[in-house]
Amino acid sequence: MKTASRMQRTWVALLLVTIFTFAGATAAFCEVQASNFGSSLHKTGAGQKYWYDAKDGLKQITGIPYSKLDCGNCHVKACKTCHTKSIKAADTRDVNTCLNCHRNQKTAIAMDKAAGMTDVHAESGLICNDCHVTDKGDDFHGDAAAHNSLYDKGAVKAKCTNCHEADQNVRAHKVHGNKIACIACHAKSSVAFVNNHFDSYLAGGKREGNMIPAKSWTVLMNNADGQVTAAAAQSFIYKNKKLVVYYPSFSHSISREAKKCEDCHANEAVKLIKTGKTVPMIKKQGEKMVNWEGIAPLMPGAL
Repeated sequence: MKTASRMQRTWVALLLVTIFTFAGATAAFCEVQASNFGSSLHKTGAGQKYWYDAKDGLKQITGIPYSKLDCGNCHVKACKTCHTKSIKAADTRDVNTCLNCHRNQKTAIAMDKAAGMTDVHAESGLICNDCHVTDKGDDFHGDAAAHNSLYDKGAVKAKCTNCHEADQNVRAHKVHGNKIACIACHAKSSVAFVNNHFDSYLAGGKREGNMIPAKSWTVLMNNADGQVTAAAAQSFIYKNKKLVVYYPSFSHSISREAKKCEDCHANEAVKLIKTGKTVPMIKKQGEKMVNWEGIAPLMPGAL
């Protein structure tokens, strides 16, 4: 009996050590996350301000200081913005936690759903956390470094190659090598928000109804690393002044099947550009706005 009693006390002691060790490790982990979070893009919202204030940014046509806009209101001010139920990571595994702020992605997902298209990762049950919080890095809480925007090198750790290796038996992989980003071929389409009437938005305070979402094309452009990648687009109107912006964007409309060679090479957009014509990305036909369908390369004055 004494031996059994001693064994029970030993097991209880070991259990308590395990609990306190785990609790201590969890607390330390949370402390690191909280420390990193202070300089993260989710916390600072630096990305939108950086591009708004850029020499070719929206401020050039509005003249309004970024501090006078409400763009920063959406960015995360405290843990509870995302940890609505508890501090446990498991309680944040809800895609709507992210989509409450990432409204462009929310619109794109809804448009894909209406078109009968589902992202291959979503189809497999993956959500934002699965790619953006891994052993490669934590895009939610940051890495303690201050970044101007998500386009800074190392700002976003989520990459296709974190999980996938390019199959060198596929001819396109061998031909293109590292010159083309995965999404250039595997993105079903890229999203655009055209005719953003910025003055109307400022007057009414609502984004809805002041822009036209489009998702029937894929624009291709070079990213900062020189790779061809998929791009999103936005066009703004402010007091009859216009600004069109194209920027690399990870389209969460990924297809298992890649594009075919002819989808990019010598397609209709390329033929128009070669003859000196512009590609009508969006045009009015009667009472309807009709979007371009297919792939178009971003070239100065061509779109």
